Amino acid sequence: MGVAGWSTTEPADIGDLTLLPRGFMWNSDPNGVMAEIIRNVTTGGKRYDGFLFERELREYNFHYPQDENSQFVAMYRAARAQDIYFVPDSDNMAGVIRVRLEEPNYLPKNTGAPGHINDSMQMWFMWTFRISTEVDEEVLLP
Repeated sequence: MGVAGWSTTEPADIGDLTLLPRGFMWNSDPNGVMAEIIRNVTTGGKRYDGFLFERELREYNFHYPQDENSQFVAMYRAARAQDIYFVPDSDNMAGVIRVRLEEPNYLPKNTGAPGHINDSMQMWFMWTFRISTEVDEEVLLP
């Protein structure tokens, strides 16, 4: 399994990606579905749900040292500003997905224990990249 990567333009091959220094953790949750529903309830309690659309919701957990923080911040800032293309496994370019960030803030959690990497002791962080797949805009008819 390769590392995760991202791009602001649709990537054709691995060379088009900005690769992260490591892949996501196995405790990630990449299989959710979120739906946008309008709910109306009558005064008598009858409920009517209007389904608008649904998207896949994915949560990828990353564990990384302080030295790698800037690379995750860069992906967060890119996804916050616009849709990006995300590849969870760079060994499988067929897995490219267009996503939108679902978290307004970048708040990685310190794991509470230092780790040794690159000949230094560093703080280690866990961060969940919470995204949803983007849907193409639909044309609404009058």
